[in-house]
Amino acid sequence: MKKISNRTRKIFYWIEVIIVSIIFFLMIASNFLKYNQEFNLNDEKQKIEVIKPKKVVKMDGLKTLYVFDRDEILKKGKMISFFTNRLEVDAYVDGEKIYSCHKVNSKYGETTGNVWNQVIIRNDIMNDVYIYTKYETRINNIKNIHFLIGDKSLTIKTLLEKYFLELMVSIIVIIIGLYICANFAFATVELDQSDGAMYCGIVLVLLGIWAVNESHIVTMFYRNSVARYFTSYLIIMLIPYPLLIFFSKYYNRHNKVVHFVVGIGYILNIIFSLLFQLAGIFELHQSVIVTHMLCLIVIVDLMYTGIITIKQNMRHQRHSIGAVVEIIGLFLSIISIIIIYYFVRFDTYMYAITMIIIVSSIIWGKLAGNRSKLLDEKQRLEYYYNLAEKDVLTGLKNRNSYERWMRERQRKINVAIITYDLNDLKKTNDVFGHLEGDTYIIEAAKIIDKVFNEVGESYRIGGDEFCTIITNKLDMPISKYINTIKLLQEMYNRTEPAIIMNIAIGYAIFDKNIDNSLEDTRDRADAMMYKNKRRLKNKNGPLEVE
Repeated sequence: MKKISNRTRKIFYWIEVIIVSIIFFLMIASNFLKYNQEFNLNDEKQKIEVIKPKKVVKMDGLKTLYVFDRDEILKKGKMISFFTNRLEVDAYVDGEKIYSCHKVNSKYGETTGNVWNQVIIRNDIMNDVYIYTKYETRINNIKNIHFLIGDKSLTIKTLLEKYFLELMVSIIVIIIGLYICANFAFATVELDQSDGAMYCGIVLVLLGIWAVNESHIVTMFYRNSVARYFTSYLIIMLIPYPLLIFFSKYYNRHNKVVHFVVGIGYILNIIFSLLFQLAGIFELHQSVIVTHMLCLIVIVDLMYTGIITIKQNMRHQRHSIGAVVEIIGLFLSIISIIIIYYFVRFDTYMYAITMIIIVSSIIWGKLAGNRSKLLDEKQRLEYYYNLAEKDVLTGLKNRNSYERWMRERQRKINVAIITYDLNDLKKTNDVFGHLEGDTYIIEAAKIIDKVFNEVGESYRIGGDEFCTIITNKLDMPISKYINTIKLLQEMYNRTEPAIIMNIAIGYAIFDKNIDNSLEDTRDRADAMMYKNKRRLKNKNGPLEVE
């Protein structure tokens, strides 16, 4: 695999820094604009106002009646808009039902889901508008409802502007997760090890998809509440185990008991939750408590790992403030979503996701830095390895590499050894200098490597001595390859170099009947090579090949 240069890795690093910075900015801007617009909908330029019911009547526990003044509605707009979370809604005026939102009976879920309700009011109404809501029996569904009134097109435009950054942040979270997965997948291949960052990317992708699915803009324009409901809870069920694997690899700690419990619970939860949902026994939102329990187990394991890590840092007199902040941030990020789900009256989870992304980005930066150090270390090791194993002048493997291969080689059948010697190299050095002699060696090595680089491994085992070892099955006899070398040699000599290139060549194939070892095979190759070397010097005849 082609190695990534230091310059390329630095470019990737700065790209990561820029992306994280953009994410921080968008999240801060998104939350700021959300708060800003919550309290400035009455601005005259927007012409969209918050309308408060003149009467709120709590009925039989789960039902609520909101009464809106007729005159105020006719004065301020023709459409009342409001967001509901798993509520059934009916709107009446002048004894006529003008809007309804009820649970959809489906094997994938019986729920109203999250809905942006738009109640359009006629100009000729005679009485007040009555809006009835009925809660589903869920712990977290009792949330304040904010009613907006205004022209339909302006209302939609305002809501798009208000929640655009929320959607964009969610999409960027998915992109970051995919980028982390791809980036660290390649790094894993290059480093031959995994730091678990890919699982962090997977969790971010899942959270991003979930956030997009729950976003107000998707809720507004994608009306299939059952599909969104099913998708959201399915994604939530997929998160705990990848999260646990990431923590285990990140902190280099594997608790077999926790992995077994979470792993088994993870699989059974997905299987039985889906079966119960499809069979109509339990809704997914009723079995989500199992997913949250698995997440709590992961959190407890994380805190225990954090305590161990901090103690180890203190024992080795290392600063542990960063580790404490990191672990607390992770703990608060995960627990915040569960708390919001059960107890907090928010209509968005972007606050919790913001915290998760901030902490994840810090971890991402830490992993990227560690990865960069590991890659630098690996490149240094490879550099020193090349110094020990490769010939600096020609780039071929050196004698050390050749001797190591000969010691470690077990299988000898079908091994062919070709040896070479450069005629007149000493003469070249004496007459034309060592620089010209080096050129002679380099050009000869290029020819040898060009012919045999796909079928064997070539070595420089002496000043003017080379060797090629072939273990692959050849498509043609070795003599044909040798003839190719002679052809390339003649082509080089036509360029009128300072000294004519003459490569003496010999070869032998291991024969168990006459060779006790591969050294015996090489001795036979050398014998042929020296015989051809004498022929070339004496000009007595052609090269000998079998």
